[in-house]
Formats: sequence, structure tokens, C-alpha cells
Amino acid sequence: MQQVITELCSIRAYTADELAVLLRRNKKWVFRSYLSPLLRAGVLEYTVPENPRHPMQAYRARK
Repeated sequence: MQQVITELCSIRAYTADELAVLLRRNKKWVFRSYLSPLLRAGVLEYTVPENPRHPMQAYRARK
């Protein structure tokens, strides 16, 4: 699942809501189980790094 998220986020930035819909999962589950570990590992990055709780926060793959 992490590979799928990484590939999606390499195409364009996705919000947690968008990823939850695409993956047919709960937004909190997607963030806790997939986005948070990928952020900590440096695979993904925030589109608004100065404000991680920004309402329009999205995630993109690091280059």
C-alpha cells in the first residue's frame, strides 16, 4: 500500500482525503498507517511544510 501511495504522490500532490477515497479507507487510518510512516522515512513531504495542519495540506513524493 505504501508503494501505491508513493507512486500516486509522485504524479501529483494528494490530500489525505483524496487518498482515503482512492484507497477506500478512513482518512485517519490512511494518515496513521501510511502517510505518517512515509513522512518520517522521508519518502513523502508536505506541500505546506511550515504548517503541517494546514486545511489544504497535501503530500508529494520526495525527489
